[in-house]
Amino acid sequence: MARSGATAVFAEDAFLIEDAALVLGGAGAGLSLAALAEVRGHRIGGRALSGFHTPRQQVAAEALALLQQLISAPAEEHGGIEIQRLLQGEVAFGETLTVRGGAR
Repeated sequence: MARSGATAVFAEDAFLIEDAALVLGGAGAGLSLAALAEVRGHRIGGRALSGFHTPRQQVAAEALALLQQLISAPAEEHGGIEIQRLLQGEVAFGETLTVRGGAR
């Protein structure tokens, strides 16, 4: 990583970031680590992981409402059902973001 000049590692989810941190070990010191997904409860070396908090109950409620719509509507009406829903998440700054040079 040091030779590439990289200062941050982003991954799809917290588990991949945890794996990357494990592989990097001490070589990852000074890197920012962040997940592009829910990070609640995830820690790297005792530090809260940076990423996002998603409204899980709202996601579940929206998914069930959509499923009910799809089940109850005739197949020819499925094209008129809005299947994408935009829900508001929160940025979780955590403790795994560092400024260039390794300081927090």
